[in-house]
Amino acid sequence: MTENQPNMEPNTMSGPMTAFIEEAYQDTLSLMTELRDFLAEVQAAPEDPNADRPPDVRARIVKEISSITRNLTEAMAWLLLQKAAGAGEITPEEAETRADGLLAQVDADRIAAADGAELPLEIRGYMDRSRRLYDQVLSLREMVSKQTG
Repeated sequence: MTENQPNMEPNTMSGPMTAFIEEAYQDTLSLMTELRDFLAEVQAAPEDPNADRPPDVRARIVKEISSITRNLTEAMAWLLLQKAAGAGEITPEEAETRADGLLAQVDADRIAAADGAELPLEIRGYMDRSRRLYDQVLSLREMVSKQTG
């Protein structure tokens, strides 16, 4: 180890786990960016593309977008903590403690149970992709939790 290299103690974020965390991070970031761009296009449209839908469906669209955004934000927060632990910026135990309350299984169950047949195809696609990502991050959290003991 040279003077310029930080003292990196072995931690749970090595090898394949680091790759899984990075892949989930990139996928989550990509989906967040796509959702942001989609919403910007909808807002920039001269007319509301959902104006012809019943009010309950329009309300459901807003609810689902809000839920997707919240879940992706929680997933990203957890992933950033894991990346910080992997880089030695915080300990794996600190990452686990700071992540308390993120990624609730109740949210995952709600996402999985959501029926979106009346929703626009784009929204259903975002729901499906965010559910799969959320499930993946939940699995990663379980693995990391087992490793940190």
